[in-house]
Amino acid sequence: MWIRNFLLCVLIAAAILGTPANASVAVDLSIAPPPARVEVIPAPQAGYVWTPGYWSWDGYQHIWIDGRLIEDQPGYRWVPGRWDHNDRHYRFEPGRWEHNRFWHRNYREHEVGPRTRLLD
Repeated sequence: MWIRNFLLCVLIAAAILGTPANASVAVDLSIAPPPARVEVIPAPQAGYVWTPGYWSWDGYQHIWIDGRLIEDQPGYRWVPGRWDHNDRHYRFEPGRWEHNRFWHRNYREHEVGPRTRLLD
């Protein structure tokens, strides 16, 4: 009996720990988010990537989530969250790590912005 309970606990723990930490659900709204706030971006730090602030929806209103430095994931690039608009709906796509298979090694979009190119 205790072996079955032990195995069940191990299975539940494995399921919980195997879930991605940054998984989130997209939100569809008919209310536009306010304009983005101006943020002071800190100096670059080795091993970290800046993720800009964004407006989130708490079920009743938009709330501002401050930008922050997050730990870099080697082999991936950070794609910031954004609000898309089509017809009468606004849809929030959460930020995510994207594999950079086709990403040129000298192009650091996640550090400096989508239309800036840095060469070593």
